[in-house]
Amino acid sequence: MCAFFSKTAAAPPREALEFRYYDPVAATDQLVPGIDNIRFDVALSSKFLQFCRGLIGQLIVQHSSVAPLLSNPPSPPKAAERSEFKQQYQNLLIHLLTRANQQKNPQWELLGQAAILKALAAEMQTQYGLIVVQAREKLRLFDSPSHAHHARGLQLHEIFSNFQKNKKIILRLVGQELLDMMEEVRSGQVRRIRESFFGPEASIPQGIFSTPLVFTEEGKDDYLYMEQYVMLGNFQRDPDRFEVVEQQVREFVEWADSPSEEARRLRALKESYEALRAQREARREPAEESTISGRLLFPLASRLAAPVPREAGPGRAEPLEEQLDKEADALREAAAAYSARLDQIMAAPENAALLVDYFQTERLAAEARGAGGDAAALQQRAERQREAMEQLHDRFAQSGLLPFIVAAYET
Repeated sequence: MCAFFSKTAAAPPREALEFRYYDPVAATDQLVPGIDNIRFDVALSSKFLQFCRGLIGQLIVQHSSVAPLLSNPPSPPKAAERSEFKQQYQNLLIHLLTRANQQKNPQWELLGQAAILKALAAEMQTQYGLIVVQAREKLRLFDSPSHAHHARGLQLHEIFSNFQKNKKIILRLVGQELLDMMEEVRSGQVRRIRESFFGPEASIPQGIFSTPLVFTEEGKDDYLYMEQYVMLGNFQRDPDRFEVVEQQVREFVEWADSPSEEARRLRALKESYEALRAQREARREPAEESTISGRLLFPLASRLAAPVPREAGPGRAEPLEEQLDKEADALREAAAAYSARLDQIMAAPENAALLVDYFQTERLAAEARGAGGDAAALQQRAERQREAMEQLHDRFAQSGLLPFIVAAYET
């Protein structure tokens, strides 16, 4: 197509946006490593762990049909048992917060929360494995030739097969129940005590422990992706795998953040570095040309007394190389800092509405006009958001991701 009819690239925003920032990292710099000098040693209450073993076993049986395979299947947990779990969990966290306050170190609570989740995740796998062992023991009674075609045996084998096939579903349901009860505890008295000790900012990292993926194997579950997030490709051959989509979104956020002071500083450092590199290459070319011509015309004389170009003398080349090394170090440091800034912008979901939700902004503008107010600023924001949406749409369309993104949100 003729370039005259082609769509021009959208210009970046003229003003810096007021992004939200979120860094999903739990700091551990104030904690002392354990005996292996790598990991942290944590001792949890044996009473709490013992109660959790029974509760998890009850929940696994409740969310499956494996009860006929067990000699003494536990009953579903009663309301009193759920209350007991929440009470013990709350007491454990309050005790942990009290010790953290005595040490003036809020990272103690983060370490305790992570240790509890790790212990519960391991216990889920252990209890599931114990149920599998009990089920196999019972199925051995029907392995003899006399019971090979027994109807009850076939029925129990089918129950066991379904129990194994539905492992992810069963453990996901168990994990969700545990997370709901734990979140109820964390959002009540425990949160108030934490913020009274360390301030409201101490509750920000707690969101890490509320993600639905916390009890999944390797942090992956297609059902949770589809239900809570978005379903993307899993295989290397999939064009919509996470890494590809993330790179497109990252470039879009970088385009939207171009007016910021951090982005301008990074561009200035890149331009300065490239200018120094071009200057170095320009000084090298005359020296290389004189050396080549000397070898062609006067091979013997060039070997005896090769003239040193003035530009390539030690007094001029070395300071340029030192300056180039300094610029390269500064550029690497600034690029790493800006990459971390982009990560924090992408980790805050509120920025999605700030960038492209012009429907909401136009609705607010209409309400402002209806109330007799000034809607000019809102209308300008809606226009910028519309331009940003077109930019994002064009990126996905040109990369071939648009059909996959639409299909992901349709599922």
